[in-house]
Amino acid sequence: MSAETMQDMVAIRYLGGHRLWLRFDDGVEGELDFRKILRFRGELGEPLKEPAYFAKAFIHPEAGVITWPNGSDVDNLLLYSKVTGKSIRSLLTGYTPPPPRKSAKRRAAKVRPASAR
Repeated sequence: MSAETMQDMVAIRYLGGHRLWLRFDDGVEGELDFRKILRFRGELGEPLKEPAYFAKAFIHPEAGVITWPNGSDVDNLLLYSKVTGKSIRSLLTGYTPPPPRKSAKRRAAKVRPASAR
């Protein structure tokens, strides 16, 4: 995925508290707790602390992003990253990190001394 092929939000459903179910136009969907990804600070963020106001989220008809009546919105790249578990870097560049390497301690722990064989 590149910035040019970024997915639009096509459906959301309020689940209570600060949780939303999301679906993107490529079919990817999932639930997110926005308390874990938003700080709810400042003039635009403060009203979102109240679950009743948070529940007023809608999809902006032109931008295809989650928006609230005060104009606050959330970038789809961040949300797509959270739903898929992929890093933003990998979504933008196609970069896939190599698998984790075993540490030298772990390898050494698996080698038995010659006297124990």
